[in-house]
Amino acid sequence: MRGKPLTKDPVKLAEEEHLDNLYKAIALIQQFAEGFSTITPEDLKTGGISALKQYAAESAEISKLTAEELFTRQFDKAKKSNPAVSQIAVAEEEEARASIMIEELEAIPGVKSFYKTDPRYKKITSRETGYLKFLTDILQQRHKEPSPDALNSFYHEKKLGEIFDRCTEKLLMKKSDRTAFISLFTTGFVKRIWYDTEASKSQVAIFDIMFRITGKIMKPKELKKYFDFTGTLRPNNRSREGKSGVRSSLGNDIFKNISPDVK
Repeated sequence: MRGKPLTKDPVKLAEEEHLDNLYKAIALIQQFAEGFSTITPEDLKTGGISALKQYAAESAEISKLTAEELFTRQFDKAKKSNPAVSQIAVAEEEEARASIMIEELEAIPGVKSFYKTDPRYKKITSRETGYLKFLTDILQQRHKEPSPDALNSFYHEKKLGEIFDRCTEKLLMKKSDRTAFISLFTTGFVKRIWYDTEASKSQVAIFDIMFRITGKIMKPKELKKYFDFTGTLRPNNRSREGKSGVRSSLGNDIFKNISPDVK
C-alpha cells in the first residue's frame, strides 16, 4: 500500500520560517554596517588576514561611533575617488543606503522586535543622535551650499528621478544608482553610474540622454568620468554641434512627456 505523504509539523514550519527571517534581518544590518569599513573589496582580495580582521572590527564598531564620526569616514572615502565631492552629495547617497535597508527590514514579517533592539540599527535611527538625523541636518543645507561639481541640467530633481526610472525600465542603468544619478546634476559627482553599453541601441542613447539633460554633446572620454560602462563606448558619429544634438529612439521613449524645467 502506498503510504500517505509526510507533512511537516505546522509549528516546526513556522519556527523555521521565523528563523530564516531572523537570518535575513541580521544579514541586512550586517551588510549595512560593512559599508562603513575603510577596507575595500580589492583590499580584502590582497590584504590577507590583517585586512579581514580590520574589516570585521570596523563593521562591528559602528554602534560605538558617533553619527558625525560615521559620516566623516564615508566622506573621507568618497573624497579619495573624487576630491571635489560635496558633503551634501555623500549625505544623499548615505540617506538612500540607510532608507533601502530600513525598507527591506520592514518588509520581513515577524522580526521587528528583534532588529529594533540591535545597537547598530538604533545608531542609525535614533531620533536624537542617530545617523539619519545627522544626514537630515546636512541635507537641510542643500540649497545653501554651492555645487561647482554638479553638471548643468534643464531638469530639476523630481524629473531627473523620472528620467532615471525610465532608464532602469529600459535596463540601461541599475536602480541602486538612482541617488548618484540625481546628485550628478544637483549636488555633484558621488560615484560612477553603471550603464549597459551592450544593450540594443544603448550606444547612441547615452549621448542623447546626456545632451537632453545638459544641452552639451559629450565625448566618450568625458562620459567615462561619470559612467561605468559594461563595454567599450564608441564615439558617436551621428552627434553634431548645434541645438538639435543627437536623437535616439530610446531617448524619445525615456523623455516622452517629460518637459524641461529650465528653458
